[in-house]
Parts: sequence; structure tokens; C-alpha cells
Amino acid sequence: MKKSKHAVETKNLTINWGGVNVLNQINFKLNDGENVLVSAAAGAVGSVVCQIAKAKGCKVYGTSGSDEKCKWLEEELGIDKAINYKKVENLISEYRAQINGGIDVYFENVGGDHLEAGINILNVGGRIALCGMIDQYNDEAVRSGPSNLMMLIMKNTYIILVYSFILEFYKKYNRHT
Repeated sequence: MKKSKHAVETKNLTINWGGVNVLNQINFKLNDGENVLVSAAAGAVGSVVCQIAKAKGCKVYGTSGSDEKCKWLEEELGIDKAINYKKVENLISEYRAQINGGIDVYFENVGGDHLEAGINILNVGGRIALCGMIDQYNDEAVRSGPSNLMMLIMKNTYIILVYSFILEFYKKYNRHT
């Protein structure tokens, strides 16, 4: 597993364990040829998810905020396409242009516009892993959610929270409780 040179070195095993565990769940298993989109793909969690999805035979797409990170994702991790979201006017249009056939799995680390765009191009029966919402971590006020949440019901979407696995891991392995 290649370590992200863009990730904060203090990310711990718990976060990566949660992401890996989600990808191995019965209803979340990755299938050969599926389209997987990972937001914040060059980060500690995103880069691990990208590598797992590639190893499972998926077509992997990722977002990042710089050309350097996008180049690293494509050349070092071998993902199919990295999208620099800072250079894109409309994420939904860009995703549709870059990802042929929509997405089957969306690994969410960012939230906001990224989540809304991911929901829009998610295929019927698609799966979403909600891991992070870095777009909102420093907000002082609560923001409105995506305007297209009804699509999740219409598309029969399976959603899983990575946090629940982190909590399980903590309870299981924290010897101080």
C-alpha cells in the first residue's frame, strides 16, 4: 500500500481500518469493472480506498485540489482519472464528462458540492460510504444539505457510515474503558 505524501502523518490506523472495513462489507463489496469515485482521493483515507478499489478491478476516479496531487493519483496510484475540483466550474457536468456510465460506489470524504454531484451521477443501486465532510469541518454555522437527497431513495442507494466502524474499533481495542 502506497502512503499518501499529501496526507497528514498523524492519521491513525482507526481511520484507515474503518475505510477498509466498509469496502469489505457484504452489501458494499467492490466488483470488477465498477466505477468508484473517491473525494479527497490524495488524502490518507482516500488514497488507501483508491488502491483497494484498483486492486479489486474497479475503474477509479478521484478528486483533489491541485494538479500535483492529481498527477500523483494517476501516475503513482494508477487511478483512471483524477479531477482537480478547483479548476472545475460545475462538478456534476465534469463528473458526467469524465466518468462514463455513472458511478456505482462513492466514497465521500468532502461533503457539500462534492456530495451533491456524487448523488447526481450515482447509478441505481449504488453505494455511498460517508467517511468525512472536510468541506464543513471549520464552519461556524450549520449549512444546508444537498438539494437532491430524494434521489438517494429513488436510486435505491445503500449508505454506510464509516464512523460506526471507527466507534466499533475504538470500543473493541481501547483498553482504557
